Amino acid sequence: MLTAHNSIKLITLSTLEAQGSLRELLDSHHIEYNVSVRNPHDIGGFFPVADIQTLMTQDMEYIFYVHQRDTEQAYRLLTQEGYHDTSIEP
Repeated sequence: MLTAHNSIKLITLSTLEAQGSLRELLDSHHIEYNVSVRNPHDIGGFFPVADIQTLMTQDMEYIFYVHQRDTEQAYRLLTQEGYHDTSIEP
């Protein structure tokens, strides 16, 4: 089970298409992950929620987390698939 205690921030993406592609990639390699979605244009607040219109029309921050045990494999996979080093968390 992936929890906040055993997960590592892997990468932040900004488009719906990119996060969909990464989900498929991680799924195909059996890497467990969670995704947090944040509206970078939101002024904050307690649990701000983007509506479907916003999700479909604006770039969001899709923050991917993986299990600590899968970190090395996930980093290698992202590098191999051409994700830019600047978007991958160290």
